[in-house]
Amino acid sequence: KGGMYETTFFSEVLLEARSLLGSDAPVLVTVDARMENGAVRLLAQRVQSLDEAIALKQTGLGIWLNHEGCLEELHACLKEDGGGKASVKLFVQNGTDEIEVTLAHRFKLSGELRHRLKSIRGITDFREISAS
Repeated sequence: KGGMYETTFFSEVLLEARSLLGSDAPVLVTVDARMENGAVRLLAQRVQSLDEAIALKQTGLGIWLNHEGCLEELHACLKEDGGGKASVKLFVQNGTDEIEVTLAHRFKLSGELRHRLKSIRGITDFREISAS
């Protein structure tokens, strides 16, 4: 059910989350939800950066390219996004063949990076893949 809900923060959770809540960054709030007197009551348990939460859940990302001209910009974006736990595979179309390259480093793969990938000319698709 959509709508607005009030969340209660006890002092220890609020102290830990104060800088995140005061920023413009999107956050993920983990709550304990209960029904009390016919109303939903939410009690904050944890607050974390949404980008951090996304990055922690990543296993792998496949990026499909239609030409190698975008590799320099892609490299810069991955480097700026930083290291993490997720693998990245590049799939490059070479005539009728597709070449698959698994990058040696692991990456964060934040929401910001995904947004930037959409604007890189030469990237035709990107999506979650298993980290094999």
